[in-house]
Amino acid sequence: MTTRTVGVSQSAVASGRRRWLLVLLILLSLAALLIVALVAALEFAYADKIYPGVTVAGIPLGGKTRAQAEATLTEELDPFPIPAIVLRVEGEMIPLRPGDVGARLDVSATAAAAYRVGRGGDFWSDMRARLAALRTGYVVRPVVSYDERELRLLVERLAQRLYRPVREARLDIQGLEPVVIPGQPGREVDVEATLAAIVPRLQRGESGVVDV
Repeated sequence: MTTRTVGVSQSAVASGRRRWLLVLLILLSLAALLIVALVAALEFAYADKIYPGVTVAGIPLGGKTRAQAEATLTEELDPFPIPAIVLRVEGEMIPLRPGDVGARLDVSATAAAAYRVGRGGDFWSDMRARLAALRTGYVVRPVVSYDERELRLLVERLAQRLYRPVREARLDIQGLEPVVIPGQPGREVDVEATLAAIVPRLQRGESGVVDV
């Protein structure tokens, strides 16, 4: 009996590889087209709406237009409990109440911030934000507005109250006796630096202690 060995030619192997590469290329192309189609469908469905998974203070806003989000925030968060900020100066604690500076929830700016999630302009960053919102949710901080003039006046009045001029030590004569009058260090509030420390907390609606 004669045994024959059948070999596979290199051309056949190369042809098989080409076929597999072609199939892989087709599958990748189809996957890419599917992704593009899904992105396009999402863009179309949410062209004027907030993407799914976006919340503000625990309130879901996905699928709402900005106008609907504003109405929802007004209904659910009015009045918005803006925490008080405490100003600290040399151990003295001075509460800064939101009402003192007209602090309130800016529903329009908050709804706009929710709408901007996934719309930053960079394709991959936007996709990551949208996927994160779908998977685990995307929390948008409420935007708080305030009266800049009232806040500045409040800090300036505080600065006037806390101002203390420098007093040099001196020698005084009382009757026939010399008396040393001790000096006193001065104190002056940096209004701009204090405002710069307060404003970010106000805008984020955060409580906390701010050193004057």
